[in-house]
Amino acid sequence: DNYPSQPWELLSEENKVNPTICSDWVWIIDPLDGTKDLIQNTGEYAVHIALTYRKKVVISIVLIPSRDEIWFYQEGKGTWCESLDGQNRSLVNTNSKSIEEITIVTSRNHFHPELAEGLKKISPSKVLGMGSIGYKITAILRGEADLYISYSGPEDSSPKDWDFAAPFALLKGNGGKITDLNCSEISFLKCKNYEQKGFIIASINNNHKDICKKLTNAFKTSF
Repeated sequence: DNYPSQPWELLSEENKVNPTICSDWVWIIDPLDGTKDLIQNTGEYAVHIALTYRKKVVISIVLIPSRDEIWFYQEGKGTWCESLDGQNRSLVNTNSKSIEEITIVTSRNHFHPELAEGLKKISPSKVLGMGSIGYKITAILRGEADLYISYSGPEDSSPKDWDFAAPFALLKGNGGKITDLNCSEISFLKCKNYEQKGFIIASINNNHKDICKKLTNAFKTSF
């Protein structure tokens, strides 16, 4: 009842051929983020659903079937998680870990070779390959990881709005950030191909800006 009846528009990988979004209200949906992980039976796949109003996410849902978890974000209420039995699960608070203390997650199936060289220079505590973006972001919210790095070069395939919109809102609703290396927050529905190119950094670390600077220096000679 809080949202007026509108002629919703829908953006997903299945209807990405439509380059024009005219409505204020847009659902951005990925019915299966992490197809390879579903096939490989890793359990690291997710369902993403986000509702945007004038390009801002106001409602978000990320379903993690392998963990019996459903994650929610609502503007004004923040982020929370429920298990299959209906119990709320706790989320970690923001922290101030140094880059040497953090666990970094990256894509298991889309890992850029030069990214490994850059990560060696900053010496994080641990680097883990993981499946879908929704799964990686919820790993940060559970406290199983601290920071996610995505990279796609000019000629590489890249994540799209439907990969990031719902997880983005979950993290932001718990005090986190998803930015580029200049610490500018990512945005959605900004171009006709809906790509999220280059570096994207996600964390709930109070030192997010400083970490971005260190990553910039580390990757400067690798790319």
